[in-house]
Amino acid sequence: MPSASFSNLVARIDTFGRVEAQQEAGQDVTGAVVDLGARIANLKSEEAALRTLLSRAGSIAAVLEVQDQLFGVEGEIQQMGAAQGSFGDRATYATLSVHLMALVPSTPKPVVDGLTP
Repeated sequence: MPSASFSNLVARIDTFGRVEAQQEAGQDVTGAVVDLGARIANLKSEEAALRTLLSRAGSIAAVLEVQDQLFGVEGEIQQMGAAQGSFGDRATYATLSVHLMALVPSTPKPVVDGLTP
């Protein structure tokens, strides 16, 4: 549902001339946002587990292996966080495209000797 400011803007467009066609569309991203939130929560749990493993790693090879997995998980968390922020931006902003055409004033008919043809 458009916000009040978007509705007001659309209503103001009518003041510029005659609206011949109007269409509004939206996309519900709630499910995608919820899904991303759940995936981020799971990745953060995995990150915590990997940090625990890292603190218990007994050899350099084990440390390097856990760090490699940890860096991958941290990268995924960052990517999904950015995607989640992008959804938030889409929910906040809208785009309104308007095609305006200049109205051609009607030309008065010439008056000849006080009579119009």
